[in-house]
Amino acid sequence: MRATRTKRSSAGQALVETAVTFLIWLTVIFAAVDFGRAIATKNTLTRAADAAAQELTLVTSKQSDCSAIAAAIAAAPNTDLKADPNSTYGNARAASTPGPNAGYIYINPAMAASISNCTSGNYRPSGKVSAQVTYTFSPWTPFFTWVHPELVSTSVLQTEY
Repeated sequence: MRATRTKRSSAGQALVETAVTFLIWLTVIFAAVDFGRAIATKNTLTRAADAAAQELTLVTSKQSDCSAIAAAIAAAPNTDLKADPNSTYGNARAASTPGPNAGYIYINPAMAASISNCTSGNYRPSGKVSAQVTYTFSPWTPFFTWVHPELVSTSVLQTEY
């Protein structure tokens, strides 16, 4: 007896290969979009840190952090920036880590008496001032939602007083 070969349909195999390829390409596209969002967010944070540091160098900011915090928030309109809880007068602790899709503005040396009161009545010493903006980035890509990189931008300037 002769064995007969039957021609099998390759439609099922093509469908599976297309589905796997589609998922890989979709992941690559989402990852590229998230990478672009991370770069744009980092640039925004750099502008915010620069704006805050520039504000801190002015004589009008010698007793208060209010204008520097406001300048940083205005420079980063689509981010959830707030004053860092550790950015208070006489506090030597490092900057805090914010939650996902949120950021903190850390000023050194800080003049804020507390988070709700950004003036302490003390004078900022002349010299270098720094503004650090820390932001925890959350990607949109479903496969990478467990990754929360911390984006940090720091600006250091010399005071004019």
